Amino acid sequence: MQGSRRYANPASYLISPEAWPMQRQDVLDLTGMPGTFAERLEALDQETAAHLDDLEALLTSADSPVSLDEDGELHLSPLEPPWVPWRLHA
Repeated sequence: MQGSRRYANPASYLISPEAWPMQRQDVLDLTGMPGTFAERLEALDQETAAHLDDLEALLTSADSPVSLDEDGELHLSPLEPPWVPWRLHA
């Protein structure tokens, strides 16, 4: 098939190295990503800390589906199956 990109070089989908400096800020704005590795690492650290805070709250809650046993192993309660309204046809 003419014009097909099925077997195209994956690099052809990327912004060219020549165009990147002019489009970099637009891409960062659109994606909401920080512009430097240090900024991204700091954001990841903050996200991890927030997730750990959430996990700690779950572990200390009496009715939590997550618990630690005396050996420090994490246990999850079985999930309830979702209710699906089946329609049977005769």
